[in-house]
Amino acid sequence: MRTVNGTIYQTNKAACEAIGLIGGDEEWTMALQEAAAFATASELRRLFVHILIFCNVSSPINIWQRSWQNLCDDVPRKLSKNLRIPQIERHAKKLQASVLFDIELMLNSYSKSLEDFGLPAPPQDMLPLLQNRLLMEETNYNPEVLLKEKNLLIPRLNEDQKLIFNEIERRFFGRQLQLRYDQKKKIVLAVASSGIASLLLPSGRTAHSRFQLPLNLKDESTCHIKKNSQLADLLRRTNLIIWDEAPMNDRRCFEALDRCLRDILDSPHTLFGGFKIYTLTQNMRLNQSGLTKAQKQRLQQFSTWLLDIGDGNIGTPDETETKDVFNVHIPVDLCIPDSDMALTELIKFIYDDMTLQTPTVEDLQKKAIVAPTNESADMINAHVLSLLNHQQRIYLSSDEAIPHGNDGGETELLYPAEYLNSLNFSGFPPHILQLKIGAPIILLRNLNIAAGLCNGTRLIVTQLLDKVIEARIITGTRTSEKVFLPRIPLINRDLQLPFIFKRKQFPVKLCYAMTINKSQGQSLEKIGIFLPEPVFTHGQLQMTEPSTPAANQIDKGKLPLVEATPVSLGELTPTDINKTIEVRVYRKWIAKNVKTQDASNFCAILLDKQGNAIQANMNFSDTDRFDKLLQLNNAYRISRFICTKTKLWDRTLPNNTTLLFGQYTSIIPISNAGFPEHHFNFIAYNEVADRANVSGAPLTDYIGCVYRISNPIISGEATRSKRTRRIIDIQNLDGVNLPFLIWGDMADKFDMDEYEKLQKPVIIAVSSAWANKRYGELQLSATSATHYYLNPNIPEVDYILSVYKDLINPTPALEIQREPCTNQLDEQMRNRHTIESLLNVNPQHYQHISFTTEAILLEVTAPNGWYYRKCNACNIKVADNSDISQCQNHGLQPTPNYGYCFKAVVDDGTATTTITCFSPEAHTFVPDCNTMVTSVEDKDTYHVPTALKQVEGQTYIFQYRFGKKARPGYPNFTLDAVLNSTGPTLLALPSTETTASPAAAVLDLPTSSNTITSDAKKDNIKEQIDNPEGKKTPVKRGLFQEAETDAKKPRHDK
Repeated sequence: MRTVNGTIYQTNKAACEAIGLIGGDEEWTMALQEAAAFATASELRRLFVHILIFCNVSSPINIWQRSWQNLCDDVPRKLSKNLRIPQIERHAKKLQASVLFDIELMLNSYSKSLEDFGLPAPPQDMLPLLQNRLLMEETNYNPEVLLKEKNLLIPRLNEDQKLIFNEIERRFFGRQLQLRYDQKKKIVLAVASSGIASLLLPSGRTAHSRFQLPLNLKDESTCHIKKNSQLADLLRRTNLIIWDEAPMNDRRCFEALDRCLRDILDSPHTLFGGFKIYTLTQNMRLNQSGLTKAQKQRLQQFSTWLLDIGDGNIGTPDETETKDVFNVHIPVDLCIPDSDMALTELIKFIYDDMTLQTPTVEDLQKKAIVAPTNESADMINAHVLSLLNHQQRIYLSSDEAIPHGNDGGETELLYPAEYLNSLNFSGFPPHILQLKIGAPIILLRNLNIAAGLCNGTRLIVTQLLDKVIEARIITGTRTSEKVFLPRIPLINRDLQLPFIFKRKQFPVKLCYAMTINKSQGQSLEKIGIFLPEPVFTHGQLQMTEPSTPAANQIDKGKLPLVEATPVSLGELTPTDINKTIEVRVYRKWIAKNVKTQDASNFCAILLDKQGNAIQANMNFSDTDRFDKLLQLNNAYRISRFICTKTKLWDRTLPNNTTLLFGQYTSIIPISNAGFPEHHFNFIAYNEVADRANVSGAPLTDYIGCVYRISNPIISGEATRSKRTRRIIDIQNLDGVNLPFLIWGDMADKFDMDEYEKLQKPVIIAVSSAWANKRYGELQLSATSATHYYLNPNIPEVDYILSVYKDLINPTPALEIQREPCTNQLDEQMRNRHTIESLLNVNPQHYQHISFTTEAILLEVTAPNGWYYRKCNACNIKVADNSDISQCQNHGLQPTPNYGYCFKAVVDDGTATTTITCFSPEAHTFVPDCNTMVTSVEDKDTYHVPTALKQVEGQTYIFQYRFGKKARPGYPNFTLDAVLNSTGPTLLALPSTETTASPAAAVLDLPTSSNTITSDAKKDNIKEQIDNPEGKKTPVKRGLFQEAETDAKKPRHDK
């Protein structure tokens, strides 16, 4: 459990830190160390800055001190080149100063400095270079170069552009307009609505980044710019602002900027502080050079069609809607025909096998599938990822619920980690991030726009390390550059949530498919659009033609006509219709009537990727058909089924919806990747009573340790049906047992031999059992829907075993031979172990194993008597009233019959312990009990006779086993036999006072009732002797531990 990537950690906490489930600065140090093996020093410095800015580091100085040497590897070479000195001495202070200066420059672009993180400042002589770096960036241009570009581009402007010099078309006019101002040393700020669009502009930034707009906008929001800051100074000197894709931004962005500019420019009554506003509307694509007449006509038609959609000029009214809603039909030549395989065909159309298995930057940057929702995009991404042959890597997030006020403890109790892990928000990576080398990913946060890392940047994965992801950029102006991405905390402060949600994860998602909104600004030559449901006008329905399309590229956009988005099982209600689900077959069975055992339905439990479960019922007559269609552990896309309310007698799960499959149900195989392996709704022992014999209660899932398994028991009479059953006692961590009854074939097919081979303890997880009470005691009983799993791969099993490891000292396993030896001498050596070694192991791991030890018998004791009177038929202790004894099962016992129950204290030189000796096993070294009892004068069972005392001081080879109630720290042993005696033979018995048969005759021919006693009978005998009045056993004090009394404390502590 504490093994991560082949390394065994000393504690569970250390293992969780290695996986990344809990936070700490050690993760960032490890990330820098991992990246150092593959990254250049400049890439490491950029990664170091990303960690400082985004990762909430608690002690930046510690990370700096442990990592700075890796960050300065290239400094001597750079200084040598710049100063033209062949050899530069590597002085630590000078190297650190150069690195700190470089880091300070990068931090300044985030309006941060080394001082903000408690790091040393760069040397004083370098500080003048850092004055208002924002202003330096916007004026750092070569006027001569810009003038040449201006002369080249200006002639291409249309009349409107020449007059107003505003608004831009991507990568074309914005560049021209900016050149005119830059070559005159004017300041132009180019911003865009999305990060990916900003990369196409010189020194482009997102509007949110440049103007410090809040993420959660309100009507009264303003920009987070202080009036005396460097950014405010830059805005005062700005002559022109170009805002690309302005209509894609929220109106509150412009209102916030308006308030900010009025304040900074001291013009409270002037719109935008005095900036004049211009707009452009002409479609510049139609003026591109190199287009044929047919291509221009096609572009014109497509543009007109999009505008008509937005203006509401085309479309047919939707009769099911009361408002002005129109359905727009996509041209047939743009569509893939509707079929069950439409989505598969779309994926093949975009991503051929070569692109998937041997991807390149050039291939992936030109292709994508877009969908209207994150759910649809995630579904496509998971499917395409499963087609890759590379090994998959899974990264788990660390999620936290931060209270709004002082209810920290309450928040932690109400929202456990499992619940937080299940949450997904727009713009957040998933809790379980599955990636493969060669897969495209999309960045979800602005990390470094100047370096091409912004929200929407697409990359291709090149390495998957423990703490960092290495990738290459495939979009924008930084194509093919290598970057390293750390995990960063992402926070959702939505006031509609009862807490602040924090998730620490790599800020990326797969992007074989992306949402339509995310695709804004992407330049794609081959695009597929997945529209399983209606979308909102042309703001979402926009297919981007290539900038310079070739004749064979005009039709490179395809979309399936209709393919329903699968819904979560947890969303289904009894009244739903026309739903589609993607599920894995977890279990299936034939439901039977409890009384008659007649078959009624064919049933299955289905799981979705979110971990939800639901039952599906089919007619029994369709069993063969659905049994073939629904293979265990396989996944399917299922539609055309009926949702109905769960019947009270049919509740295998605690939900109110059941599915009905019939003749028209569609079942299509899909990849089973991403589905959970198991599903349980475990309840605690004290919750079982609430369901016992309650009509309509759901069937019960329960988990615990296998405490005892009975032999098959056949119940019933000749006049009635007979059934086989087994009883499996399940013990929880409080030491409480709950019987679990399995019947019929389930009982007959229970393989005890396979069970014995399992390492003990064995954890059993029971699903869909009936909770009931019998004779006042709780129990679980198997139904036709019941299934049990031994040591399933679920977290609860790991937890139970971890408790065992914490409470029970692990010791090396003993070498065991289960089969008896035919040779007497070999049998004396089989499983020969010292008493000390047996006292240090877990008795539950060695049930039914016979051990041998050569030891001295120190003392014979009788704390519960040395003999008892028993039934001739069943050997159970009987009530003994003078000459009359009676068995509760077999009535009066006319002939007295006795059995031993004394204890032998033995010592083998390593330790001392007590072995309980019963009949007939004790007869292997002492006389028959009937003979002994009849021969002694003193019949007091608590007074050990002299004849038994004669064995004290003798050395024997004892063969014995752990008692069934033996527990860690409280072992007890039961004699199997004394195999040999190295001391003198037992002295002759004294003469008897009775006229019964001579002792010698009894020794030669023991009574038949004493020849064989089963383990169960011996335990029953011992239990009745230890507790003759039928009192309840002591309350369990800990993990499978009984409270002890002084009289019963074993003597194994010497």
